[in-house]
Amino acid sequence: MNKIYIISFYFASIACYSQIAIGQTAESYELGATEYFLEEHSEITDFSLKLLDDGVEKKNDLSGTNILAFGVVDNVNLKNLESGVYGKPYVILELTVGNYTNDYGTKTRKRKYVFLDRSKWIKILTQYCNIALIEMHQIKNPYKIPDGNKKKVTSIWKLQFNNNGLTIRSNDQYQNYLKFMKLGGDDYRVSDLQVDLEYDFKLVYNEKSLGLYIMEESILFQLSRGSVNRIHSFFARGHKSFLPINK
Repeated sequence: MNKIYIISFYFASIACYSQIAIGQTAESYELGATEYFLEEHSEITDFSLKLLDDGVEKKNDLSGTNILAFGVVDNVNLKNLESGVYGKPYVILELTVGNYTNDYGTKTRKRKYVFLDRSKWIKILTQYCNIALIEMHQIKNPYKIPDGNKKKVTSIWKLQFNNNGLTIRSNDQYQNYLKFMKLGGDDYRVSDLQVDLEYDFKLVYNEKSLGLYIMEESILFQLSRGSVNRIHSFFARGHKSFLPINK
């Protein structure tokens, strides 16, 4: 059963954000994601969780909606790391919906969570690419993607995203690998998301973002290309993202 988590807060007048304040904001978001994870995935008793989005301070608009991504790796204690036994990577998407005022006059924000493993993420990306690509370049196997000239084949794990399409790293630079359809800034392509998640979504392609339209709330959440790449890199690197420093 889907659960809705309510976070209450009081408005404060803030002229500017210091680095400490930004850190505290990130920690408060991570706390909410950790509470969700503890309740919904109690079978995992050894894990590490961190915010993947380094632009959280820009998303502190109390009147709007936002989407944040958290990386989770299970079995990340030092003993397992030293023995080479690594856990699986997961991503939690936190969807924050508007502002509400309760009977006591306190402002609240409604948060919903979506839990992704590598398989679900690959399905989302593959479907997203296919609504962004012309028919002759449709992806049939995400682990064997031909380039635009069909001269090379590579796995989706080796690719990154920019506003033009898929890119691949070569000689310390990213080069175009497969171009998406050219759309105007106000143009979108939409498809029902064919992935089993906690909620029903429509997948929305725009040149600047990956959109998730949650049906029950009638709200569009947009992951920037930078956020998509951070999630994708996290799934590709897994436990390496959480290796201890100087250990």
